[in-house]
Amino acid sequence: MSTDREAKTISRSIQRGSIAKACSLLGSLLIFSFCVALLTLAPTVSVAQVSTGDILGNITDASGAALPGASAAVNLKPYC
Repeated sequence: MSTDREAKTISRSIQRGSIAKACSLLGSLLIFSFCVALLTLAPTVSVAQVSTGDILGNITDASGAALPGASAAVNLKPYC
């Protein structure tokens, strides 16, 4: 009877080891998938950023009439 008990104990330890290996492989696969997704999407996000822009509009007087030939100056101020 002790051999049956030993066999069951060995069988359980083998199954637990297999589950541990499967969980380890699954974790590794998840980390690998995340890294691949990050490396694939990172260049797309960084390319979408631009350092220039446009300002469009009309310059009017107090009554709302357009001022032909008027110009405006824009100065860049640091965020700090």
